[in-house]
Amino acid sequence: IGTETIDLICTDPPYNMDKAEWDSIPDYGKWVEDWLRQCWRVLKPSGSIYIFQRQNSAIAQTIIALESLGFHSLANPPLYRDCVQGTGAGPWGGNYETILFYSKTDEPYVNTDVLEVEREEKDKRAYRGQTYEKNKIGGYLRFPALDEKDPERVDFPTQKPVALMELL
Repeated sequence: IGTETIDLICTDPPYNMDKAEWDSIPDYGKWVEDWLRQCWRVLKPSGSIYIFQRQNSAIAQTIIALESLGFHSLANPPLYRDCVQGTGAGPWGGNYETILFYSKTDEPYVNTDVLEVEREEKDKRAYRGQTYEKNKIGGYLRFPALDEKDPERVDFPTQKPVALMELL
Protein backbone atom coordinates (compact mmCIF):
# COMPACT_ATOMS: atom_id res chain seq x y z
CA ILE A 1 0.00 0.00 0.00
CA GLY A 2 1.33 3.39 -0.97
CA THR A 3 2.16 6.18 1.46
CA GLU A 4 -0.74 8.53 2.32
CA THR A 5 -3.28 6.69 0.14
CA ILE A 6 -5.92 5.58 2.68
CA ASP A 7 -8.75 7.72 4.11
CA LEU A 8 -9.93 5.41 6.88
CA ILE A 9 -8.71 2.33 8.72
CA CYS A 10 -11.07 0.30 10.88
CA THR A 11 -9.30 -2.48 12.75
CA ASP A 12 -9.92 -5.08 15.41
CA PRO A 13 -6.48 -6.12 16.67
CA PRO A 14 -5.87 -8.86 19.25
CA TYR A 15 -6.55 -7.71 22.82
CA ASN A 16 -3.69 -9.76 24.28
CA MET A 17 -6.02 -11.66 26.60
CA ASP A 18 -4.29 -15.02 26.08
CA LYS A 19 -7.53 -16.61 24.83
CA ALA A 20 -5.80 -18.18 21.81
CA GLU A 21 -2.35 -18.30 20.25
CA TRP A 22 -3.16 -15.33 17.99
CA ASP A 23 -4.21 -13.36 21.10
CA SER A 24 -0.96 -13.83 23.06
CA ILE A 25 1.64 -11.22 22.15
CA PRO A 26 4.69 -11.03 24.47
CA ASP A 27 5.65 -7.36 23.85
CA TYR A 28 2.21 -5.99 23.06
CA GLY A 29 3.21 -2.31 23.31
CA LYS A 30 5.97 -2.69 20.70
CA TRP A 31 3.73 -4.82 18.49
CA VAL A 32 0.99 -2.15 18.58
CA GLU A 33 3.42 0.67 17.88
CA ASP A 34 4.87 -1.22 14.89
CA TRP A 35 1.53 -1.69 13.11
CA LEU A 36 0.27 1.77 14.07
CA ARG A 37 3.42 3.24 12.49
CA GLN A 38 2.36 1.54 9.25
CA CYS A 39 -1.17 2.91 9.66
CA TRP A 40 0.32 6.41 10.02
CA ARG A 41 2.35 5.86 6.86
CA VAL A 42 -0.59 4.78 4.67
CA LEU A 43 -3.19 7.24 6.02
CA LYS A 44 -3.74 10.45 4.09
CA PRO A 45 -2.99 13.66 6.04
CA SER A 46 -6.72 13.88 6.88
CA GLY A 47 -7.00 10.12 7.52
CA SER A 48 -8.62 8.55 10.56
CA ILE A 49 -8.52 5.22 12.34
CA TYR A 50 -11.09 3.31 14.38
CA ILE A 51 -9.66 0.64 16.67
CA PHE A 52 -11.76 -1.85 18.59
CA GLN A 53 -10.17 -2.47 21.98
CA ARG A 54 -10.91 -4.06 25.33
CA GLN A 55 -10.68 -2.34 28.69
CA ASN A 56 -7.47 -4.02 29.81
CA SER A 57 -3.81 -3.07 29.58
CA ALA A 58 -4.02 -3.42 25.78
CA ILE A 59 -6.13 -0.26 25.49
CA ALA A 60 -3.64 1.74 27.54
CA GLN A 61 -0.73 0.53 25.42
CA THR A 62 -2.69 1.30 22.24
CA ILE A 63 -3.48 4.85 23.36
CA ILE A 64 0.15 5.46 24.37
CA ALA A 65 1.35 4.25 20.96
CA LEU A 66 -1.26 6.32 19.08
CA GLU A 67 -0.36 9.53 20.89
CA SER A 68 3.41 8.95 20.73
CA LEU A 69 3.11 8.66 16.94
CA GLY A 70 1.21 11.95 16.73
CA PHE A 71 -2.37 10.74 16.29
CA HIS A 72 -5.09 13.06 17.61
CA SER A 73 -7.91 11.72 19.78
CA LEU A 74 -11.17 12.77 18.15
CA ALA A 75 -13.87 11.86 20.62
CA ASN A 76 -14.69 10.13 23.82
CA PRO A 77 -14.57 6.52 22.73
CA PRO A 78 -17.96 5.04 21.98
CA LEU A 79 -18.78 1.65 23.42
CA TYR A 80 -19.88 -1.15 21.15
CA ARG A 81 -22.20 -3.56 22.89
CA ASP A 82 -22.12 -7.11 21.67
CA CYS A 83 -25.43 -8.49 22.90
CA VAL A 84 -24.68 -12.21 22.74
CA GLN A 85 -21.05 -13.02 23.33
CA GLY A 86 -18.78 -11.50 25.92
CA THR A 87 -15.07 -10.97 25.76
CA GLY A 88 -14.40 -12.99 28.89
CA ALA A 89 -12.85 -10.34 31.14
CA GLY A 90 -14.02 -11.66 34.50
CA PRO A 91 -16.86 -10.51 36.75
CA TRP A 92 -16.89 -6.90 35.54
CA GLY A 93 -16.01 -7.70 31.99
CA GLY A 94 -18.50 -8.86 29.56
CA ASN A 95 -20.04 -7.83 26.38
CA TYR A 96 -18.75 -4.47 25.26
CA GLU A 97 -15.70 -3.08 23.55
CA THR A 98 -14.30 0.42 23.26
CA ILE A 99 -13.91 1.95 19.82
CA LEU A 100 -10.95 4.35 19.76
CA PHE A 101 -11.24 7.12 17.16
CA TYR A 102 -8.00 8.89 16.19
CA SER A 103 -6.73 10.88 13.20
CA LYS A 104 -3.56 12.37 11.80
CA THR A 105 -5.21 15.79 12.15
CA ASP A 106 -7.52 17.35 14.69
CA GLU A 107 -9.93 18.31 11.88
CA PRO A 108 -10.50 15.17 9.79
CA TYR A 109 -13.38 14.56 7.46
CA VAL A 110 -16.23 12.81 9.28
CA ASN A 111 -19.55 11.99 7.66
CA THR A 112 -21.75 13.15 10.52
CA ASP A 113 -24.95 12.22 8.64
CA VAL A 114 -24.34 8.57 9.48
CA LEU A 115 -24.00 9.47 13.13
CA GLU A 116 -27.59 10.61 13.44
CA VAL A 117 -30.71 8.64 14.22
CA GLU A 118 -34.30 9.63 13.56
CA ARG A 119 -36.17 11.02 16.55
CA GLU A 120 -39.74 10.19 17.29
CA GLU A 121 -42.19 13.06 16.85
CA LYS A 122 -42.80 13.31 20.59
CA ASP A 123 -39.07 13.85 21.18
CA LYS A 124 -38.65 16.88 18.95
CA ARG A 125 -37.65 19.98 20.81
CA ALA A 126 -36.80 23.54 20.06
CA TYR A 127 -33.43 24.84 21.19
CA ARG A 128 -32.22 28.37 20.47
CA GLY A 129 -34.83 28.69 17.77
CA GLN A 130 -33.95 25.48 15.92
CA THR A 131 -36.00 22.33 15.72
CA TYR A 132 -33.93 19.18 15.83
CA GLU A 133 -35.39 16.21 14.00
CA LYS A 134 -32.42 13.94 14.52
CA ASN A 135 -30.27 12.99 17.47
CA LYS A 136 -26.56 12.39 17.39
CA ILE A 137 -25.76 8.84 18.32
CA GLY A 138 -24.48 8.77 21.87
CA GLY A 139 -21.46 6.92 23.15
CA TYR A 140 -23.13 3.53 23.15
CA LEU A 141 -23.75 1.45 20.03
CA ARG A 142 -25.75 -1.75 20.34
CA PHE A 143 -25.40 -4.49 17.75
CA PRO A 144 -26.03 -8.20 18.17
CA ALA A 145 -23.08 -10.55 17.95
CA LEU A 146 -22.81 -12.80 14.95
CA ASP A 147 -23.28 -16.39 16.03
CA GLU A 148 -22.15 -19.35 13.95
CA LYS A 149 -25.56 -19.58 12.20
CA ASP A 150 -25.62 -15.97 11.02
CA PRO A 151 -25.45 -15.81 7.20
CA GLU A 152 -23.06 -12.86 7.51
CA ARG A 153 -20.58 -14.94 9.49
CA VAL A 154 -17.13 -15.73 8.06
CA ASP A 155 -14.20 -17.55 9.61
CA PHE A 156 -12.97 -14.76 11.90
CA PRO A 157 -13.21 -15.23 15.68
CA THR A 158 -14.17 -11.66 16.61
CA GLN A 159 -16.14 -10.61 13.53
CA LYS A 160 -18.14 -7.40 13.80
CA PRO A 161 -21.54 -6.91 12.12
CA VAL A 162 -21.52 -5.25 8.69
CA ALA A 163 -24.09 -2.71 9.92
CA LEU A 164 -21.68 -1.54 12.61
CA MET A 165 -18.83 -1.23 10.13
CA GLU A 166 -21.04 0.76 7.74
CA LEU A 167 -21.84 3.17 10.57
CA LEU A 168 -18.19 3.84 11.23
